[in-house]
Amino acid sequence: MTAVSMWSSSSADAAQVGVPDPRCASRHPRSASSARRAGDRVQRSRGEAGHSLAAAALAHPRRAVAPALPTFITRYADRLQLYSPLNCYDFLDGETEQAFLLAYQCQSCKRTPELFLMRRRGLKLTNEGRSPIEHVAVPPFVPNVVQRFLSGGIIAHQSGQTLAGVFMLRTVLEHWARSASGSKKEQADQVMDDYMATLPDDLKNRFPSMRTLYGELSVDIHNATGSADLFEKARVQILEHFDIRRMFGMAK
Repeated sequence: MTAVSMWSSSSADAAQVGVPDPRCASRHPRSASSARRAGDRVQRSRGEAGHSLAAAALAHPRRAVAPALPTFITRYADRLQLYSPLNCYDFLDGETEQAFLLAYQCQSCKRTPELFLMRRRGLKLTNEGRSPIEHVAVPPFVPNVVQRFLSGGIIAHQSGQTLAGVFMLRTVLEHWARSASGSKKEQADQVMDDYMATLPDDLKNRFPSMRTLYGELSVDIHNATGSADLFEKARVQILEHFDIRRMFGMAK
């Protein structure tokens, strides 16, 4: 049986954090009656913890059990896996700020659940964390040596760190240029020149230049701009470039 601990906090609950844990040693002596009361509280807590979700929902009509709807989460590069929610409570009791930890378990492998940290502020619900970090699959025609850089750049951009994403896309270009051309030169622009020299003239004349794109990404990084428009343009051109290589029979 899988047990998942859900935690919720609010401004109303903050005033109750001073209750001592009966499992911890106390420096202050307690009377026998206070010790018995502490033991009773522990027994009640254990009994409450054993209640089912249905019983909890009946006891707290304003706490609704999350529906067991199938949810698809991209976890593997080659397929989508079906996930179902584990023990989740929806604590919507009118407080101004609350936090929820949602656990989803893969119905194929039944291994470590995916955890999502949600925060509610008024009527706004925001996803503020995930463990493990999101996996973004890239098309199979993207060379293996740069797949992790492209995937990482997309994750950075989607997480609001577009400047870091731009840097990762430039890393895709430079790393691939060195790998494909075998260039040992230190200057990146010279490496890009060596790579462009390996491409057929038809490809270079009809499609965007990776050397030009590398320069645009470098300017964005040096100016610490982090342009979302440039990121999207670069992402599309990089994917098109590798797809064109596949069509020309140049995939490695």
